[in-house]
Amino acid sequence: RYTPAVDRTRFRSLTVVALIAAAGGALTLCAAEPSVVDAAGAPASWAGLVQEHAPLALVLWASWAPGAETVLQDLDTLDATARSAGLKLVLVDVQEPSEDAWTALEGVDVLWFHDRYGSLLKHYRAVKIPALVVVLGDGTPSAPMAPTSEVLGQWKERRR
Repeated sequence: RYTPAVDRTRFRSLTVVALIAAAGGALTLCAAEPSVVDAAGAPASWAGLVQEHAPLALVLWASWAPGAETVLQDLDTLDATARSAGLKLVLVDVQEPSEDAWTALEGVDVLWFHDRYGSLLKHYRAVKIPALVVVLGDGTPSAPMAPTSEVLGQWKERRR
């Protein structure tokens, strides 16, 4: 007796398309909230921080990354540019032990947090650090960009 072979991959793809269509054509991906701690080491809600401080100029940074020292040297200028654009500058140290973050950022005069496992990198799809992401009041992020006052100034001009 002959039975035709079933293309399981195609069948699964059609099933997913049918489920999306049944849901009204929208697909919502659920992701865990990024896990961060504040400068004192206490867990913080990223969604709560965005809600409290947005719009944000978020700098994703690590002491080991090329260009990290330059970002720290230009932090005051970047902060001034962010403020002139109506943004709160927030620095998040990513993917390194918290002791390294506290040592590197000791005395930094901006709001900063630590993200040990880089959940914000994934959340904002940043593939290179340091990176700057503007997060608007509704949580909408810009594409990651270079963390310089010139680039942030250009972003500000485009928004006008």
